[in-house]
Amino acid sequence: MPLYRVLLHGSDFHVSTGGEVRPSDFFATRWISAEAEQLEELAIEAISEELQDLVEAAGEPELFVEEAELAEERPKGVEAGFSWFKHDDEEAGYEALEGERIAFW
Repeated sequence: MPLYRVLLHGSDFHVSTGGEVRPSDFFATRWISAEAEQLEELAIEAISEELQDLVEAAGEPELFVEEAELAEERPKGVEAGFSWFKHDDEEAGYEALEGERIAFW
């Protein structure tokens, strides 16, 4: 089964930072083994499970695949994580390109 490097983008996830719950966005890279037609669904499902323990409150978060490319192998010694940054409603207005799948949390 092919291996892909997948960059996921989450927007408006309410997480605790500095003792305060605030809306945040993130990017995360994951390596997913899947056939191309199942890639987005499996990547979103996998990261959604990870987010269950991190998300503090409901909001209107969105989660989607930003990009994906074939990979030869998973990097050794690299831990999966999240790159969190402050959510900004004015800059969060993105539109999915036709054919992209957006998953709502």
